[in-house]
Amino acid sequence: VSAQVTFTGAGRHTLRVRAAQQAAGPDAARMLLKVDGREVGAFSVTATEQAPATFTTEFDAPAGTRRLEV
Repeated sequence: VSAQVTFTGAGRHTLRVRAAQQAAGPDAARMLLKVDGREVGAFSVTATEQAPATFTTEFDAPAGTRRLEV
C-alpha cells in the first residue's frame, strides 16, 4: 500500500501504522515502512485483527511530496 504525503517542513517526522496479521504459518508477518523507497521501519507483526497494534517510527525527510509505502 502506498500514498503520496506532503511534508510542509523539513526535519524529524513520526509515522504511526495500525496493523494486524492473518497468520498463514508459524512465523509472524513482517512489515516494512518506506519513504521514497528508503526503509524507515521494520516490524514483526503478531497482533490479530481482533486486537491490532500500533507501530511507530521516526525519520528525517525534506519538505515536499513524498511516497509512503507499507
